[in-house]
Amino acid sequence: AAPSPGGHSTASTAEGDFNAQLEHLRGEVAALTGPTAGDARALMARLQRVVADLPPALSRFEATAARVRAASLELEELLERKHDLKAQLHTLVYGASPAEMAKAASASSSAAAA
Repeated sequence: AAPSPGGHSTASTAEGDFNAQLEHLRGEVAALTGPTAGDARALMARLQRVVADLPPALSRFEATAARVRAASLELEELLERKHDLKAQLHTLVYGASPAEMAKAASASSSAAAA
């Protein structure tokens, strides 16, 4: 996380702000009475479970993103290999690479035009 002007990272500052808001909410929920109090406590408990699930979810996301990057690199390598093998096959079948054949065709059309 990037440092904020106060020297703290923005993530820890955001976490501190969130925790302060959460404590404020806890205070307000504790002050409630009647049927609303039960609903508010249930919502507060649900919010706390969601917050507790964030670090493991972030870790899973980062691991998945790393696997996607690795798969992307592997795919690039495979596509490059496919291109090379295709060029080799073309050379075996036609006796020249596609680039050599295009160059020869260009030279013959230039010679015919002259």
